[in-house]
Order: sequence, then structure tokens, then C-alpha cells
Amino acid sequence: MNQHQINEATFTLPTELKDKTVHMFVTSEDGPNEFNVVISRANLEAEEHLEHFKDRLVAELERALPIFELTGSIDRTLSDIPAIEIIYRWNNDGIRMHQRQVITASTQGDTDAVQALMIAATCPKPFSDHWNQVFDDLLDSIRLRQPFVEASDVGPQLEDMLDEPTATAPTDTSPTDPPYIFALAVRDRLLHIFDNEEEACRLINPIEVEDRLWEFFDCQGNPLKPDFVQPNTGIIWRSGGKYLLRECSATDRLPLSLCMDRIRQVRGKFPMNSIPAIERHFERLSLASSITMQNSDPNQ
Repeated sequence: MNQHQINEATFTLPTELKDKTVHMFVTSEDGPNEFNVVISRANLEAEEHLEHFKDRLVAELERALPIFELTGSIDRTLSDIPAIEIIYRWNNDGIRMHQRQVITASTQGDTDAVQALMIAATCPKPFSDHWNQVFDDLLDSIRLRQPFVEASDVGPQLEDMLDEPTATAPTDTSPTDPPYIFALAVRDRLLHIFDNEEEACRLINPIEVEDRLWEFFDCQGNPLKPDFVQPNTGIIWRSGGKYLLRECSATDRLPLSLCMDRIRQVRGKFPMNSIPAIERHFERLSLASSITMQNSDPNQ
């Protein structure tokens, strides 16, 4: 048995019973709603990561909803915890419904069980700026009581380890090879680190790139710009094309090392998975550049 809590009371829940609580918030008690929010939960399978759950959810939605179309998938945060937002639409009795759904993980009561927490906003027409802002404000206000952080994410102990230099630590543990790509999600201020350009271009939606929701940098922090070799098509029903990353003029955008105040969180592999680690990466690059310039100075 587990201790269970609702707003009005706490009680002991028999292990045979499962929590299927759904919270619904509407704009009108009678008749159709121009906007509503539903909060629900689902069980994560054993050792299932959030990305895998998202893929499973999208597959289920595709089977259940007529003329389902996924138009976006964005890594973001919710209450400073990794989350994923999916954006999609489908037909409901001749009406084209639009939905934004944010997914994160949380623990269940006083147990070690992990659930997916799903927060979905729905409109019977494309989201207006007003309803987008209403939903964004709601998401920004959320504070999870029992968030779950996967082992691959940085915890306080790892953060402390990164901040404490040791004599035996390797002097260069950051990715300095050119293939690494930094991608900054402008709206969520989330910095992603990809192994190479191919991975970045494959995983980041070209429609979002064309809408300037992403900024790219090479391993040295130099700005890159997308070059569409196959353009996006459509106006209402948009279809993504293909793009490559090219060098960008230093006068067009600042290097990433001068944009660190725009980053709220980092998603990358250890040890490049925290803001302090990224800052040290650029400090090492700057120091190495200074030493190289000194060694090449003929006056010395």
C-alpha cells in the first residue's frame, strides 16, 4: 500500500488500484471550448527513457487520431527538469484540432515508481499568440513536487565534481574536434550538443530551423547558418526539407562564448553536460589560442 495525496486529503491506496487521475481546465462550462488544458499520467516501462516514451506516445496517437500529423518535437525543460514538447494536429468530426503536449517524468507518491506526466493544451484552430502565451505562462509556473531525473542528467554531486579541479583529472575532457555541433533552442534557452553536423541536421526539425527557433555553432563556438539544399514546402500543411550548416560571418552573430547568459540548461554527454563545463571548454580554447599566438610571435 502507498500513501496517496489529493488536494483535499491523503489516504492509503491499495496496491491493486492504479492512479488514472486526469485534471481538465476549460474556458467554458457549456458548449465548445476555444482552449483547454488536460494533465494526465502514464506508466513508463522498465528502464524507458523519456525520448522512448515520446516515440511510443506519438505512435499511439497516430493510430488513434484521424489524419494525425506531427509538426514539431522540441527538447525543453519543465520546472528545470528535462522535458519534451510535441506539437501535432488531427481531424475531429471535420474540425482540424491543434495540440501542444509537454511530457516529463515524476516519481509516484512515496514509491520509486516513475510516471510520465503529460500536460496538453488543445485548440480547435491554430494556436493564437494569446493562447500560446497562456500555455507558456502556465508551463513556466509549474513546480514539480517529485521530479525524476535520469542518471544521464547532471545531478548536484556531478556538478560539484565538475566544479572542483583535481590534479589527476585529464586536462582536456571537452570535445574540441570539429564534428561537434552546439545547437541553442532559442525559446527554451536549452543548449544541445550533437556528435556531428549530420546528427544535428537529422534531429532538429527543418521547419523550426527556418522559423529561426534554433541557432547553431561549431565546436569552437563560431556561429553557423543553415543552408537549405531542399527547401521546406507548403504554407498550411508544411513539409520539412533538408539543410546543411555553413560558416557564418562573425559580424552577423556573436560566438557562443559571448552568449552564455542566454543558456538556461545544457543537454549533452558527460562531461559536457553543464553550463560550467561549457564555460571551462571556452576558457581552455581561449588559453590555447593565446599560447599559440605567443609562440608564433617573431618578436619573442
